[in-house]
Amino acid sequence: MIKYVTLLLGATTLFSSEAVLKHREHNGVGYDTGYTTLSTFLLPDQDRPIYPMFDGRVHVFDDGKFAANIGGGMRMPFGNPDWALGANFFYDYRDDGAFQVNQLGPGLELLNRFLDFRLNGYIPLKSTKFKSNNTTFLRFQGHQAIVKNSLRAALPCVEGEIGSRYVNTNVPLEVYGSLGSYYLFSNKVDRTDFGRAWGGTASATLEIIDRFFAGIDLTYDRIFRWTVQGVAGINLLPKPKQIPKFLSQPIMRNEIIPIQKRKQRAPLINPATHEPFKFVFVNNQSGSNGTFEDPFPTLLEAQAASSPRDIIYMYPGDGTTTGYDAGYNMRAWQVLQGSGTDLPLAGAVIPAQTPGQMPIMTNLAGNGITLEDFNIIRGIHVNGATTNNITDGGVAGSYLIEHCRIADSQLFAIDGTAALGTIFDLTGSKIVRSNEFYGNGIAGGGEDSDVVILAAPNSIVRVQDNYMDGQGVTTSAVLSVVLDNVDMRVERNYSTRMINSDAAIQRFNQGDNAFILVSQNQFVSNCSSGLIFFPLIPISLINGPGELHIEENLFNNHTGTSMTVQVDTATEVTCSLNQILNINLDNVRFNLTPSASQICLTLENNTNPGSYTFLNQTGDSAKFQVQAPNASLSGLQTQNTGTFVVTPAGTTTFVQPGTICPQ
Repeated sequence: MIKYVTLLLGATTLFSSEAVLKHREHNGVGYDTGYTTLSTFLLPDQDRPIYPMFDGRVHVFDDGKFAANIGGGMRMPFGNPDWALGANFFYDYRDDGAFQVNQLGPGLELLNRFLDFRLNGYIPLKSTKFKSNNTTFLRFQGHQAIVKNSLRAALPCVEGEIGSRYVNTNVPLEVYGSLGSYYLFSNKVDRTDFGRAWGGTASATLEIIDRFFAGIDLTYDRIFRWTVQGVAGINLLPKPKQIPKFLSQPIMRNEIIPIQKRKQRAPLINPATHEPFKFVFVNNQSGSNGTFEDPFPTLLEAQAASSPRDIIYMYPGDGTTTGYDAGYNMRAWQVLQGSGTDLPLAGAVIPAQTPGQMPIMTNLAGNGITLEDFNIIRGIHVNGATTNNITDGGVAGSYLIEHCRIADSQLFAIDGTAALGTIFDLTGSKIVRSNEFYGNGIAGGGEDSDVVILAAPNSIVRVQDNYMDGQGVTTSAVLSVVLDNVDMRVERNYSTRMINSDAAIQRFNQGDNAFILVSQNQFVSNCSSGLIFFPLIPISLINGPGELHIEENLFNNHTGTSMTVQVDTATEVTCSLNQILNINLDNVRFNLTPSASQICLTLENNTNPGSYTFLNQTGDSAKFQVQAPNASLSGLQTQNTGTFVVTPAGTTTFVQPGTICPQ
């Protein structure tokens, strides 16, 4: 080990070498804390017409963040040689914590024994801008939401400097001083200007016996104001004696990329339009301007004055439907937002302005809310519309309905039947979550479910975390028709007091590759069935495949079959970890229709005090495949509680777990 260290130290004598350890405090131009530096500088220690240089530096800030510089260049002596002309080029890096910045830095220098002249440039590369995701809502003003944000920008810079040294030949001591000026160029983040400032610098350094040094740096500009820094360090390697000292000095330049920070107070920007979000305010106790200061008194006025992408912000007003009783027709990309619910928007959260107080609306002569496309309904109490409380209007491919109370409609709570004529064209995302439904479908006649969704091809459907109380009026909590390549998930809903079924999912006969998950729901209605899955009849085509997963649900208090799965196309069905509390002879039924192509069933860890019925109407046992340990009915019985009925007898094929489903 000693031999290798000796060789390394011997090699450094061939160069005008420095290995410097130093510390600088406190803040400087574009940074808020001190830092420690380990650097090395190499230049040949022998006379030559051109001297190549290498300079590398690593910095650790007091808060643990890193920065670095690596570069090189050349110096060419001239004038016997009393002068040297140098050029250098650096790559700089800084981790700001919020973002990382890279920079290129060209430089020129003219040096002699007593004077130095320098000109350095600093050019940040990509990722020079940062906008915090932590946007804070401040207030409403006019038609806008004013927010506060943290912005940062790396600033291009150019600097010039003149330095002079005094060397005492009798005492190993050197004093160096410099004066300079710099300009911070502009940058822009989210319509906010950064940079554009001149600054000045002054510094003084004292060096003793070519080994120890200490100094002070002073800067001023209108952005970072006055900064005063102290620096102290030690050179860990001896300095060379073969070439003049002004030739062997390290390259002097700014080490840290300047980053300006600003707190922005400005309107919240819509990332889709790059313009401020427009809010239209409604309060039935106010005036007629639609601003925060003077809201519209009626929804119809807001509707007439609104445009696509506007946010209609409703206050509860006097707590009645006065001014809110003629429904609302949405326009594309609009949001209908209640003031009692938080509004997440473009990285900000606008807190509820009337917490716990939800505006109530209706339509005394039609639908409560008519959707268009890409609408959001949030925090609205839609009550007692004379037809449907909410309807898709036949044009809504995508929508989100959340945190609403939807009650006492004459027909459907959320109606998707208007899209029957255009269902194949309305691909999109349909999300209904965290709502409360009460007593919808007063008129009866079968058109009285809470959530009716017609899922067009390639759509995403989510019905999640809803509370659905039919109050002995509503036929079904969820009624859905699913087409091909649909991903539908019905999860964590609570359904009670329905008349017919808690969930009725129809898979259209062209529903190839549909994925349907019914999971962690509680179906506790005093009705005939908890879950019905069946084809849309009449069947004209036999296609497939598809997947149905029924997992971790609770079924209770049903008068008939808790779970009925009727299959027409090739379908893989997984039924696991469900708990059925009804004591019925026919609690769970899997029915393969006469024209069906295939069912592959996995039945695991279900609790059922009644029976499971396998009904194969095709007469072909190969089409009804059930995975079971030991490929036997007895193996299936070890994994599930309850009895099993196969009808007709012998029309089920048991296979080992993991067996591929025939297509």
